[in-house]
Amino acid sequence: MADEMTGAAACDAPGGMACDAAGGAAGCVSVCVERCREGVAMPQYARAGDAGMDVCSAVDMDIVPGQTALIPTGLKFAIPAGYEIQVRPRSGLSLKTALRLPNSPGTIDSGFRGELGIIVSNTKLPSRGARAAAADMVGDIAGGGCAGGDVASALDRRLDAASLDSLKALEQEAASYPVCPLGGPYVDGPCIYGIRKGDRIAQIVLKAVPTMKFVEVRSVDEIGENRGGGFGSTGVRASS
Repeated sequence: MADEMTGAAACDAPGGMACDAAGGAAGCVSVCVERCREGVAMPQYARAGDAGMDVCSAVDMDIVPGQTALIPTGLKFAIPAGYEIQVRPRSGLSLKTALRLPNSPGTIDSGFRGELGIIVSNTKLPSRGARAAAADMVGDIAGGGCAGGDVASALDRRLDAASLDSLKALEQEAASYPVCPLGGPYVDGPCIYGIRKGDRIAQIVLKAVPTMKFVEVRSVDEIGENRGGGFGSTGVRASS
């Protein structure tokens, strides 16, 4: 407890705690971290010189084709003012699986004290038949309308036998999907990705964030030189 209190007091001080010799370069910045779930791994650099620290899942979770899930890490941070932590994909996971971090790079602001969750999408799509069944079910529900804004009663009215059959078809197809390993190789076709507690699912990078102050001017064209271009104006192929 004494060490925890000392660490908390140091994190409140300007600049945070001093890094030890193992911290590496003189530019090391200490960030206070709380493990808010049992048995979760601390972020760590896999190799010397790495820019990002790996973070792991704190739970077991299956992500089915087309699903976007929030995977908890069991970690909370007190980031020093003037910095952010960026959440980025791991290259191996991106190459060997269809899992993607749709908001990459994600940002953890210095004022945020909640648990870090990693948004992960399984970009494998269900079969065309399953997508059609889902569309039919959504159409059945939407077609009922929401008289008086009572969505629940509208759902009750429209979830008839046909809609339930569509839902059962989706469940049956999902149950038939193979489980794809996170370590690859890449698997064609829809599959379920089984995330397990302790799996490395993303990496985090500490970045300095200067504060912006806007100065309104009459025309930005009067400042410096407008090079023009944009939107692919330099072409596709590089000149030799």
